Amino acid sequence: MQNLNVCYTVNQKYLNPMLVSIYSLLENNSNVNVCLYILYEDLPLEEQEKIEQIVLNFSNCQLFMYNINHIFPEMEQYKIPNWRGTKIANARLFLSNIIPNCPDSILYLDSDTIVVGNLNELIHYSQKEPISAVLDHISKAYWQSLNPELTHYFNSGVLKIDFNLWEKCSGNERIMNTLRKNYHLTFPDQDILNIAFQDKIETLPLAYNLFPMDLFFDIFTLQKSYKNNKVEFYSQKEILSSRKNPKILHTTNFYDLRPWRENKIYPFQTLYLYYLTKIYGNSIPLEESHISYANMDPRLFKLIEYLKFYTPKDIKNGLKRILSK
Repeated sequence: MQNLNVCYTVNQKYLNPMLVSIYSLLENNSNVNVCLYILYEDLPLEEQEKIEQIVLNFSNCQLFMYNINHIFPEMEQYKIPNWRGTKIANARLFLSNIIPNCPDSILYLDSDTIVVGNLNELIHYSQKEPISAVLDHISKAYWQSLNPELTHYFNSGVLKIDFNLWEKCSGNERIMNTLRKNYHLTFPDQDILNIAFQDKIETLPLAYNLFPMDLFFDIFTLQKSYKNNKVEFYSQKEILSSRKNPKILHTTNFYDLRPWRENKIYPFQTLYLYYLTKIYGNSIPLEESHISYANMDPRLFKLIEYLKFYTPKDIKNGLKRILSK
């Protein structure tokens, strides 16, 4: 069988999403030997045991877990902003230094991903650059404000990293040089990777990091959205192919909702609950969403969003003026 090295970073807040991701990865890749590297922050022993219990269900997986709390003081010297109150996400910038006997190649997955396909093609993917990733939806205005020389901007939720190529292009030095320039970073680790490796990231198919909006909107609305944001994104043919045969879904923020919160709108929630039930049975309640439209009929919600999207701006402004009187 082929070998696949996969790395997650996690804290207690994202434990359940990561358990879902791990279960989905192993269930859909039973023909692959998986070496699983978990870098964790403040994870009690009982939570660590939950990870071990899942892995025990699959004979094709080896598990390696590392508490990286001791790394954070060293990381603080670089003054990288926290992401959602933690430094754990920034650990992906230093994987080769953190993981003992780090393998030559690793697939990094955010803990809020769901693997829905076999990754055999990704294992055999002939990588020419140190990082391979999927293009992000973020507007061109944002990432060019970081660095006008950027021609593309990638999402860091799914990264295929070749550490031999990383070493050849002085990857660690690139990161250090970027940190010294004191950029204003909104998405710290992601921004740093894009700036530091601006000419050393190659594009993976969209199927390896599908966002909720990629399946929520029709193909024409998606492309109109990208055009409005001046995003150089995938072709219509590539988007349709990825939607037809997705490999990895990314449960990012979607109208302030996540699949682990009560709602009827999130596109991947049924699939998320399917795996969560396999892990816990039916005993895990969802978090409250505290959002008024969360339990709206999804068809009505989609209709409203399409009306917002296609209603001309002057009509929108006129309606706002009428309603404000």
